[in-house]
Amino acid sequence: METTAGVLSIDFTFAAHATVSVRRLRLTDESGCTHTLRPGDAYFVPPGATVEWDVPHGPVQQSFFHSQP
Repeated sequence: METTAGVLSIDFTFAAHATVSVRRLRLTDESGCTHTLRPGDAYFVPPGATVEWDVPHGPVQQSFFHSQP
């Protein structure tokens, strides 16, 4: 999956797991906690979460897996 530069809020209706492979990405959860992810970093988002994606310099590449119940 490749994501272009920009800020986007995503409501996850599914569980998602991804590993960043190129560039960096900032994720901010509903509580306001921000994580900066770099190549090799992985993350998990549970279903029902809302996450703000901030891609300062695109594109960001990541391997991505999602699962729906």
